[in-house]
Amino acid sequence: MNFGSKGNEIIKFNCGGSKFEITRATIEMYPDTLLANMIKGVFSIDKDQQGYIFIDRDPHIFNDILNYYRYSYIPSCLTFLQRRDFEYFGITKPRPSIKIEIGEKNVFI
Repeated sequence: MNFGSKGNEIIKFNCGGSKFEITRATIEMYPDTLLANMIKGVFSIDKDQQGYIFIDRDPHIFNDILNYYRYSYIPSCLTFLQRRDFEYFGITKPRPSIKIEIGEKNVFI
């Protein structure tokens, strides 16, 4: 599906039976990751009957993966399975935290 430009194209994933959508431009912000290489055609991909790219991983963790693409953020407390999937998808470096002083409190964003 294309809405005027390639960057606005909606990429559809079926991960463990759950459906997800994200724009091509969002994925392409991280060109060295597995999902970026999938949509660039670096290797063959499996699609389900509706044309969604099929990924055989935990859909709950896949939602966290897509949120990384959207917000450049890896949660500070990852479970073993989350950490394994982040590495599987080629996401190994969280963005640096920024420390902000508010009164006597420090806030990290």
